[in-house]
Amino acid sequence: MRKTILYLIPILTLIVFYVGLTSGSYLKKPTSELDDVAQHMQILKMNIEGGNWDAAATNLKKMKRAWGKVKSRIQFNVDKRKITEIDVKIARLQGLIDAKDRAGALTELSEAAMYWDSLGEF
Repeated sequence: MRKTILYLIPILTLIVFYVGLTSGSYLKKPTSELDDVAQHMQILKMNIEGGNWDAAATNLKKMKRAWGKVKSRIQFNVDKRKITEIDVKIARLQGLIDAKDRAGALTELSEAAMYWDSLGEF
């Protein structure tokens, strides 16, 4: 019995760590509309393409809040560089929306979406 426990403890520990470290793609899935980053990105893209800058600014704020909620869930499970890149893209996107730069805003949003899609991958 003692020998079995000595083997089970390290095996269970490894399993727990593996599940914890590979759950990033699961944890980024939305739990409600408030933290659906992908949906906010799509709406923001439509706003920018249509030149509706006031709605784009409003939806960017919603996307920032959603990203903040998701970021706190995934911060230990995904690559820190990808999180930082999404933060940088959102900050640049704010300036581009304020400047009403359609091409730049769509570029930054596309790059943010690329990083978002790759979160949780190895």
